[in-house]
Amino acid sequence: MKKYLNPPESGSQFYPKLVEIFNSDTFYAAKENSTAQPIKSDYTFIRIIDGKAVIILKSTEISVSAGDIVLTDSKDFSDILSDASYWVMRFNSASTPPVFEKKTVYSVAFSSDENELLSKLFDEKEWDEKLFASFCSSVFALYYLELAGKYCRSETPVTPYHREICEAIEYIKTHYDNVGVAELSKMLHISERMFRKIFSEETGSSPNAYIQKVRLGKAKELLKNPSLSVGEISDMLGYSSQFHFCIAFKKAFGLSPSAYRKTPSIIV
Repeated sequence: MKKYLNPPESGSQFYPKLVEIFNSDTFYAAKENSTAQPIKSDYTFIRIIDGKAVIILKSTEISVSAGDIVLTDSKDFSDILSDASYWVMRFNSASTPPVFEKKTVYSVAFSSDENELLSKLFDEKEWDEKLFASFCSSVFALYYLELAGKYCRSETPVTPYHREICEAIEYIKTHYDNVGVAELSKMLHISERMFRKIFSEETGSSPNAYIQKVRLGKAKELLKNPSLSVGEISDMLGYSSQFHFCIAFKKAFGLSPSAYRKTPSIIV
C-alpha cells in the first residue's frame, strides 16, 4: 500500500554506490544465467516504466504498475513476475536511503528523459566498470533524490489506502453491472464503513454514486447502438428495472434514454 512520506532527517547525507543496473530484458537474461553470481549489495531500487508486475520478496509480494517505485533490501528481493518494462538498480549505502521507505509503493510519473538517463547509466556499465563505479554512482544519487523531490512536491497527497481505492475503481469499471459496496470492501479486506469513508475521501464521491456514474457513462455509449432496446441496456447495466434506469438517466442528464437517442450531441 502507498503511504504518507516521512521527511528525511535534517542534515542526512546520501552517498550511494551503484553496483548493478538492469533493464527488464537484461534482468531476465541474468536470472536465466545460472552461472552468473549477483554482486552483493545493500539495497534494490525498482522503477516500473509501463505495464503491471508483481515484485517477489522473501517476506511478501508487492503489486506494482506504471510509474511505481519500490525500495527493498537486496537480501529480501527475489524476483519480478511480469511482461512489464522496468529498471532494477542495486546499490550500497552507509546511511539509510532518504524519503522512500522499504517495501512500500510510491508513484511518480515516468518520463522519457528518465529512461534516457537510465539507458546511459546502463551503457556506461558495459563500457567502463571503473567509470561506472564512480561517475555513475553520483548520477544515480542525483536521480534518486530527484525522484524523491518530485514525490514530495506532488500536488496530490497520496493516502494510505490509495492503491486499494484504485483497485476498487478499476474493478467497478469492468463489473459495473453487478457490483456493490459489500463486494468491494470484502475484496479489499476493509470493513464496509471504512471503505465508504476512504472511498469518499479519495474520490470526493460515495461508492454508490461512483458506480452510478460509471453505469450511466456506459449507458450513453450503448444508447448509440440502435439495435439495443432501452430495456436491454437497462439489463446490461445491472439496473433492477427499466423504470429505475430511466429515472436515474433523466436525473443525471435531464433527458430520458429515448430522448437522448434522438439528440446524443446535447449531452457531453
